[in-house]
Amino acid sequence: MMINAVWEDATLTADGAEIAALTADNDLTVDGTAIEVSHTAGALRWQVAGETGEESFRIRMRGLNTGSLTARCGSRRYRVQRDSTFSTSRTVVDEEGVVVARTQPSRGTDLRVQLFDGAPLPDLAFITWALTLMDTPGRATRI
Repeated sequence: MMINAVWEDATLTADGAEIAALTADNDLTVDGTAIEVSHTAGALRWQVAGETGEESFRIRMRGLNTGSLTARCGSRRYRVQRDSTFSTSRTVVDEEGVVVARTQPSRGTDLRVQLFDGAPLPDLAFITWALTLMDTPGRATRI
């Protein structure tokens, strides 16, 4: 099963239904889970972290450029790769090499997302929300 969704402002929606949202208190709420998120950026460092009380979430740069990212959500690991050197689209792959999501920026402020079966929805919401910070430069971010 595939869900076509879009991050607009602080909400991930599909067919008019809310899938996830970032609150004013920097809690990412999805599927009954609240993930408290934080963002760190610097010249050679970019990371988004989150905590639920039961699990830790993290996505960060792998190396010196933003083309390759790694994510860890609880015990689950993901690779997040740009589709090509000059592309802004990304593919999210789990540890077994299965594609679990694809993203593509739209209008500089929105992030179009395809979510596939194979990964928990909180993981995919966290990873794709973090990508809005990097791949949609026109967004006004509250963190």
